[in-house]
Amino acid sequence: NWRPRGWLATRATGGIDYSNTFLDGLQRRGEGPLGAGRNGRRLNARTNTMLQTADVGASAFFSPLARLSSRTSIGAQYNRRSLALTSVSGTNLSPGSETVTGAAVITGAEQSADAIVAGSYLEQTLGFDDRLFITAALRADGGSAFGRDFQTALYPKASVSWVALGRHDGAVNSARLRAAYGSSGVQPSSTAALALIAVSPALVGGESLTGARLGAVGNPNLKPERQTELETGVDAELLDRRVTLEATYYDRLSRDALINRPLASEIGLASRQENLGAVRNRGIEGALTVTAIDNPGVTWTVTLNGSANQNRL
Repeated sequence: NWRPRGWLATRATGGIDYSNTFLDGLQRRGEGPLGAGRNGRRLNARTNTMLQTADVGASAFFSPLARLSSRTSIGAQYNRRSLALTSVSGTNLSPGSETVTGAAVITGAEQSADAIVAGSYLEQTLGFDDRLFITAALRADGGSAFGRDFQTALYPKASVSWVALGRHDGAVNSARLRAAYGSSGVQPSSTAALALIAVSPALVGGESLTGARLGAVGNPNLKPERQTELETGVDAELLDRRVTLEATYYDRLSRDALINRPLASEIGLASRQENLGAVRNRGIEGALTVTAIDNPGVTWTVTLNGSANQNRL
């Protein structure tokens, strides 16, 4: 964190998270439950996962008028997830053997995948008399998992909060009205947009060769699943702040849902990821908190939560 001026604050965060998984399995020949495994089997698999993140931003604070405050923020984020998998397994172990090299049938697998998302945003917040707050922002994201025919996803947001009544004596001590609208995205899987070739051993004319087949058809139009939500609500303190009420109404719409669509059997593949369908969620949520007893010796607070929701696919 760095504050070069009284009105300017900057920040930067970076990091690496790394994890490793090692699977080591052995069933000796003639041991274990009845079945094919009694011929013996051996598994050795390693998975390395690395997540690299960077986040930078700056905020500028101004008060152009005595009753008006302003905050302008900009920022950018970078996230990269790298996966590397190597595994080998063997079946039909020779008597006394405990290694893959002692198996009659050996198979292996290797996988490497990178998923990168980079985005930036611009946000403006205005405050009037510390009672009315208005925020508007726009975010732009690009991702390596997007189809080649889709470039950038734009996500706007806006919110307003009004303290209609604050620090007031009487039956209603404070009341705040709020509303917010915004959108976000869910990224496709790292290789869903790509056409892939799967390479595997093949037996041709009694000779062991390397064969290739279609592993995935890909989707050049693939884009992130988009979620948009409108939320309104009220917060109030009543009866000398012994009663607190929170009520919220929300309406959420998810479009371009990421669905694995079945493919025709003649293609030779089960499915591919596409942007299909929509999901709508709407409802109300509320919380009522009552301080029934409040004295130096005993405090008793009761909270009641409730919601009613409707979902449509």
